[in-house]
Amino acid sequence: MKGWALKAKGEVVEKIEQIKGEVTEENYHKIVDGVMTKYRKVKTDHQDDIDSLVKDMKGYWKNIKNHVTPDKVVKKAVKKTAKKASK
Repeated sequence: MKGWALKAKGEVVEKIEQIKGEVTEENYHKIVDGVMTKYRKVKTDHQDDIDSLVKDMKGYWKNIKNHVTPDKVVKKAVKKTAKKASK
């Protein structure tokens, strides 16, 4: 793998870690597009490689979502009732 591609993946991971709240697929795709826009400007002779990397990275979402979004487990609140002492 080319060094710049590895660096780009690292930048995407950093940006994901900076997000406060839940990471959504839409946010993830925006991050990938944003990072790769910078590389498109610099690596003008590698556009096909960049397109392939973007496609691969966006395809990783199904795996990533299991690691970045917590499972939403709904727990029922247990009501505690105090027994009144009978007089």
